[in-house]
Amino acid sequence: MNSELKNKTVNNIIGELDTEIDMNVVSLLKDDEEVTDEYISQKTGLKLNLVRKILYKLYDNHIAAYRRERDKNTGWYVYYWRLKPKKVYDAVNRRKISVLKVLEDRLKYEREHQFYQCEKDENVRLTFEEAMEAMFKCPHCSGQLLFKDNSKLINMLKAKIEELKKSF
Repeated sequence: MNSELKNKTVNNIIGELDTEIDMNVVSLLKDDEEVTDEYISQKTGLKLNLVRKILYKLYDNHIAAYRRERDKNTGWYVYYWRLKPKKVYDAVNRRKISVLKVLEDRLKYEREHQFYQCEKDENVRLTFEEAMEAMFKCPHCSGQLLFKDNSKLINMLKAKIEELKKSF
C-alpha cells in the first residue's frame, strides 16, 4: 500500500473513532518523524491546549506516542509526538469488541422479554411485567398496550453480531 493511501486509510479510521479529533493535527503526525505540540499548533493555527487535548486522545487510544526531553535552556520538558498507524487497527478492534458486547446484551434482553406497545404512540414500549403493572394501559396516554413481536429486531441483531464477528 503506498504511503498516501495508507495515510488516507489511517486518517479515515481515526476520524471514525473520535469525531472530536482534528484531522489537521493527525496529518502533521508521521510514524517515522517526531513533531512537537508547539509545531502542530503553529502549523494548524489551533490553540496549544486544544492540540494537546487531541494528542492525548490519540495517546489514550494508543494511536500516538511521545518522547519527552528536558530543554537545556529553559528546563521545561519538550514532548515529541509521532503517529503509530499500526495501532490504529488495534483501536478499531477494541471499538468493535465494545459494540459487539452492547449488541449481545441487547439481543439477550430482547430474547428474554415480551414487549407491549401503545396503540397510539409507537415510542411507548414496555416489557410484559411493566405492561401488567400498568394494567395494559399506556402510562402516557391511557391507550391500550398491544403485544409487539420483536422477532425482526432479534434477527437483525443476530445478523449484525455475525457480521461484526466475521470482521475480526
